[in-house]
Amino acid sequence: MFENYEWLLLLFPLIGVGINLFLGRFLGKRLVAIVACGAVGLSFAVALSILWGLIQMPVHLRSFTTTLYTWLTVGDFEVKASLLIDPLSILMATVVTGVGFIIHIYSVGYMAED
Repeated sequence: MFENYEWLLLLFPLIGVGINLFLGRFLGKRLVAIVACGAVGLSFAVALSILWGLIQMPVHLRSFTTTLYTWLTVGDFEVKASLLIDPLSILMATVVTGVGFIIHIYSVGYMAED
């Protein structure tokens, strides 16, 4: 069902932080606000897309794990960085990114004069 784009939930905000951290002083307030709101908004869109995909799946297939990378391997023992995608976790991700997006938009307007 998914094309392994769950990792974008984490990547978009990290890219936004990186751009604003390293280039923010050169971009100006308006572009920094667009990058910040855009990063959270894109993450919200990915969460909605995954939630919509889960709703359309059969109930017994609605939980799966996506491995991002293997962090440590010692013999047969592996420590992996993974995302568990199930209805509860993706609903929570949708709520958190949605509220975060609204907060970002509000804060841009609230702090426009500062």
